[in-house]
Amino acid sequence: MGLWPFWIGNFIFDFACFILFTIFTLCMCKALNLSHLIGNGALGATIAVFVLYGVCQQIFTYVCSFMFRDYNNAQSIFYFFNFMFGSMLPVVILVFRYIGESLTDVGLGLAWAFRFVPSFCFG
Repeated sequence: MGLWPFWIGNFIFDFACFILFTIFTLCMCKALNLSHLIGNGALGATIAVFVLYGVCQQIFTYVCSFMFRDYNNAQSIFYFFNFMFGSMLPVVILVFRYIGESLTDVGLGLAWAFRFVPSFCFG
């Protein structure tokens, strides 16, 4: 098998798995009646955010995977990286933006600096 078909096949399989997760998440939003995510015309935007996040995160992970020789190290580092950039850093920046005048500019600057990371944007 050639290199291109291998990576394209992996990308399609990973994206199909992500789409299943997205469908499950949207069903849970409906079951829990999260109207701010699925009501009043927000369903299209929610679907777009999930699909775009899936594509961007996959591409980002594939590109960054070439920095590692061992897949175990890469997986561990990316779990930690996505946890920090996807859940911890958005909260810290939100606190910076609303804690006071002196940190508002720092929070805004950091938010723009981390826009290239898909998990940060999704968080």
